[in-house]
Amino acid sequence: MGADLGKSTSLAGKLCGDGPRAMAEISEAERARATMAVQSVFDRFRLISADAPVKFFDDQVMRDTKVIDGHPDGRASFEFPTTPYYGNINGVLHGGAIAVIFDMLSTPALAPLSRPDYWDFLGGVTRSLNISYLRGVPINSVVRVNSTVKQVGRTMALIQSEIVSLDGKTTYCTCEHHKVSVPTPKHHLSKKYEVEWDRVMRAEGKLPNGLWTPPKVKAKL
Repeated sequence: MGADLGKSTSLAGKLCGDGPRAMAEISEAERARATMAVQSVFDRFRLISADAPVKFFDDQVMRDTKVIDGHPDGRASFEFPTTPYYGNINGVLHGGAIAVIFDMLSTPALAPLSRPDYWDFLGGVTRSLNISYLRGVPINSVVRVNSTVKQVGRTMALIQSEIVSLDGKTTYCTCEHHKVSVPTPKHHLSKKYEVEWDRVMRAEGKLPNGLWTPPKVKAKL
C-alpha cells in the first residue's frame, strides 16, 4: 500500500484552483472531451445491459441519469430524477437507493483520468461506501449529483460525491467512495460494445483499453 500511495495523484490543489490545471485554464474543448469520457461509461453500460438476460440492480440508475459535465482533473456532474421507483413510504428517496446512486455516479468521475488498463470503464470495485444522510431527498424532483476524484493511484482511488438541489442551496447527502482497481471483464471492452469515445481515442492513436491496444502503441501510453 505504501508504494502505491507514493505513486498516487492528489487532486486537491488542482480542484481548489491553485494547481497547474486550475479550472480557468481548462478550455471548452478539454471540458467537452472530459464530458465525452464520462458519457462513454453510460453508453457502454447501456450496450452491455441490453444484452443481459435480466435487468440488474444498477440498470435503472444508469438509464435515468443525465450527464451534465466532465472535467479533465476528475470531476463529473449529473442530473437525476427522483421518481417514486427510488422512494419509500415516507415520500423521500430510500437510503438503499441513494447508496446505489452514489455507487454508480461517483465512479464515472474517474473516466477523464483513465487510460489503458488503468481505471477503465467502471473503475474496479467498491472497498467502502460511506454516506451521510443529511436531509430527506424529495420524490418527484430532479437533483444534481457532483462527484470529485480526490485521490487516485495504481490500485486505489477515493471519490467524494454529493446530492444537492439544482440550485445548489440544499445538500441532501454526501459520500466517500473508496475503490480498488481490478481488471475489467474483457468482454465488456470488446468491439461489440464500442462507443464514440473509443473511436476518438483510436483516431488519436490511443486505443481505450488493454484488450485492443497493440504492444507498440501500449508502450507509448
